[in-house]
Amino acid sequence: MAVICTVRIPHDLEKVQQVEADNAEVMQAIMAAAQKYMTGHRRTARDGEVMDLDEFASREDYDAFIAEAAPSIRRYGELLGAPAQDTVYTVVEGG
Repeated sequence: MAVICTVRIPHDLEKVQQVEADNAEVMQAIMAAAQKYMTGHRRTARDGEVMDLDEFASREDYDAFIAEAAPSIRRYGELLGAPAQDTVYTVVEGG
């Protein structure tokens, strides 16, 4: 069953984009895993917060992504000065 993970980042979009641009090696590792396991990605922003919406075909794919990208995800949080907060939801068909 598909899942969607919301990833809330407590920073302005400009700061998030700058950290990502300045740390290409960290982002490349995360993106390599994302390309293997994610089926969709969308970024949203408002004052003081960025939220990514990541879709996976299954909870197993999400868990595999996290296992592979965990060191880079931790580093990303360190670079931002606050870890991202993620929440996983099951996609309910016909709901």
